[in-house]
Amino acid sequence: MMKKQLSIIPALLCLLAASLSAQTMAARISNCRVEGSVFKWDIEVCRTDDWGSVPGDDILGNCDFYFTVNAGAFTAAAPVVSDIHASLAGNGNYAFRSGRAALNTQAWIALDYDFYGGGGNWQPPLDTWECLYTASLAIDDAGAPDGLAWHSTLTGFSRGNMQPLTAVLSGGSESVRLRLKVFIEGAYGSGALSTALNSAGFLPAVSPYTDARNAGTVPAGVTDWIWVELRETGSGETVAGRSFFLKSDGTVVETDGSTLDLTVYGVGQGAYYIVVRHRNHMPVMSVTPVDMGP
Repeated sequence: MMKKQLSIIPALLCLLAASLSAQTMAARISNCRVEGSVFKWDIEVCRTDDWGSVPGDDILGNCDFYFTVNAGAFTAAAPVVSDIHASLAGNGNYAFRSGRAALNTQAWIALDYDFYGGGGNWQPPLDTWECLYTASLAIDDAGAPDGLAWHSTLTGFSRGNMQPLTAVLSGGSESVRLRLKVFIEGAYGSGALSTALNSAGFLPAVSPYTDARNAGTVPAGVTDWIWVELRETGSGETVAGRSFFLKSDGTVVETDGSTLDLTVYGVGQGAYYIVVRHRNHMPVMSVTPVDMGP
């Protein structure tokens, strides 16, 4: 009888160990951008392994997202959460809170989980990034660097059974600046680019490109929106991109219509090939990489 008991106990321990094994996920800061007087960034997540099917193990639970920021760049207001993932928006099992801490150098967003909230349970997709939400902070000093990065010590995630998730964090608001001058053939004449579309009110205040930058109004002297992207190699993938205004004299400017120093988020100091795209023209790329810094 004793032998049977001894043989059962290790088996039970193995089952417990299996049910409490650490599941993993990844979270990243992406698509940092400035829209008017607001700095925005997206939080994307994915599972990096199989969470199984044991109730509580297989769902996302409480999540604490902590970020370090330059307090001089932003007002003291808490970050605003918007564009929440469709599986969480209006879901009674999940709710967001946000705030500022540590002399405003920390911005935090908490995702609270309640099994009895009357909603549904959710887990991030496996090996596929999805945007969990968009966060934003009101800008106080546009000239101060944002310095957005993970506060990895305070950031933490759990499953529905409150067991911790091992998470890999990446991304941030690294950026480079550049200046460009571009002429597009279709709008060129008499040494300048036409602003006829702008004068007729046909240019949208929101960029038609993937970042959907909102300028509020289109400044005078603007010919059209263009898309600027960066590549590490001539034949490689795009590593960062952003839309800007092209003016009649060929200068490329920020959405205020005058700033010549263009900021592209998501990459750090280095040499990049510059690609310029316009909706009615073939894209062009610099012959050689261009050195860029913050």
